[in-house]
Amino acid sequence: FPQKLEDSLPSGNGQLILVVEDEEAIRMAMTESLTLLNYRVLEANNGRNALPLLEEHSNEIDLVISDIIMPEMGGIALFHALRERELDIPFVLTTGYAVEKDMENLRAMGLYGWLAKPLNLDKLAQLLHQALS
Repeated sequence: FPQKLEDSLPSGNGQLILVVEDEEAIRMAMTESLTLLNYRVLEANNGRNALPLLEEHSNEIDLVISDIIMPEMGGIALFHALRERELDIPFVLTTGYAVEKDMENLRAMGLYGWLAKPLNLDKLAQLLHQALS
């Protein structure tokens, strides 16, 4: 039997990931991928809707993956909101744009990392494994 894709990727131990993404198709694909990799997932369609989830589940959420550009509140504003609330949750941004320079400034403030879209499952699995171990 050929090895299943998930078997060769580092997987989680049921950690809870908050996915913040305004495009439903991308959010669903990320949720499916994370579930395959043995993570539990909470979803929000923008930063504003993510904040109540973060406050309610702040001691359960192990990592946040957020798109940068979303209506109402994007990922960078959400990252700052977490820092203001002193929530020390690893934070990963996703973007369809080249933003190396901005990312360096955010990294200095504690951003864990960022992933370019379209997301590569292997890179996602590796980054989560590093961030959560």
